[in-house]
Amino acid sequence: MITDILTIIWKEWKEIFAQYRNFDISLAIRIIALGVASVLPVLQAGEEWLTAPVVMMVAIWIPLLTVSDIVADTFAGERERHTLQTLLASRLSDFSILIGKVLSTGIYGWVNVILMLVFGLIAANIIDWGQGISFYSLSILIGSLINGLLISLATSLSGVVISIKATTVKKAQQNLGSAFFILVLCMYVVMKSIPMDWWRIPLGGSIWNLILFTALFLLFIDAILFIIAKKLFRREKLILD
Repeated sequence: MITDILTIIWKEWKEIFAQYRNFDISLAIRIIALGVASVLPVLQAGEEWLTAPVVMMVAIWIPLLTVSDIVADTFAGERERHTLQTLLASRLSDFSILIGKVLSTGIYGWVNVILMLVFGLIAANIIDWGQGISFYSLSILIGSLINGLLISLATSLSGVVISIKATTVKKAQQNLGSAFFILVLCMYVVMKSIPMDWWRIPLGGSIWNLILFTALFLLFIDAILFIIAKKLFRREKLILD
């Protein structure tokens, strides 16, 4: 099963990166957007960036910005290219296909989170040049990586759920935009319920409480979305569609 999942991941990544073989305006915009999203918060936070819980909040937003247009292609794109029936007729199990597609875009989003952390680290050290090399505090780094991965999976699962039902990529992207608006609104409500001291004061206990709180919330969202995706993914119905 692991081999089958890796096969799907490799297939999806080949399709994702095939569009970047030739440097074009869309790739340039993507790189610039990621750079701005990574560096701008550093300029605002200054030397406190490497120890501020706000890093974890930025890590949560990055996958929403980078995965949405790619994940819409997972099933709707296959349907448009008339390759979905071929994939479904293969020996690969339903679980392998579903998990492979979720992980391929989820890991892609997580890689963007890691790049954000790297860009932010470089920018913070440039701003604080002459004071020696600084690194993220352990709690901030772990929290950003964990919550970045969980939100990447949530974003991927949301896109897969919508892409399964969408007839075209454009329709999937439109529906995904609406779904992400609701998701962002829910995240905003949850974040507003977190005491502001948890975001501002770098106390070890408060930061670990924040990491646990957000991780459990995102894990709950991931579990619900996975159950929905598993129920929607019916090979026989998709073949007939």
